[in-house]
Amino acid sequence: MNYGETLAYWYLRLNGFIPMRNFVLHPSVDATDRNSADSDLLAVRFPHVYEEIGGQPDDWDITWNKWGLQLEKEIIGLIVEVKTSPEIGPGQVSNAFSGMRLQQAIHRMGMFESENVSLLVEGLMQKSFVKEGSYCVGKMLFSHRKGDNLWMNMTFEDTVKFIQKRMKNYSQDKRRARMFFPDELVQYFAWKAGMEQ
Repeated sequence: MNYGETLAYWYLRLNGFIPMRNFVLHPSVDATDRNSADSDLLAVRFPHVYEEIGGQPDDWDITWNKWGLQLEKEIIGLIVEVKTSPEIGPGQVSNAFSGMRLQQAIHRMGMFESENVSLLVEGLMQKSFVKEGSYCVGKMLFSHRKGDNLWMNMTFEDTVKFIQKRMKNYSQDKRRARMFFPDELVQYFAWKAGMEQ
């Protein structure tokens, strides 16, 4: 896993999501393209997430509201792509969010009945997320710059700022628990925030 995927993972974790890394998307048995692909992250979030340390409504990034998602009311599934190259070719992200990949990821998350997935994919090909009742599924890109409106986009700069702010808000608790975090990068953020107090 590269630094970009680690930053995306922790941004989502610190916003109450349960992320799964590098999920292999196998093609269906009758697909003409039999190549496997992967989704950098799949993540789900339920509306009543709570932790005493860093898991309360004021802790979530306000960017979700700007995108039109209601963290406290919706069950959200995300299909996440991470691009660390400063220059992203026009087709790279579109390919990552191709219809076949979206279909496989939505099926895997298990939020919607199979017969509804095709319609959801059609909607996702036109916009960043679609809703059905209290369920929402969306596409999210982490990259060095803002991009197309066909997906939610977080820059690495904004991602780092959010993680640093969270670590600073709970600096003593996060510093004491830093070695329990499985990634060295977030251990460093927790240590640094605690040392700056």
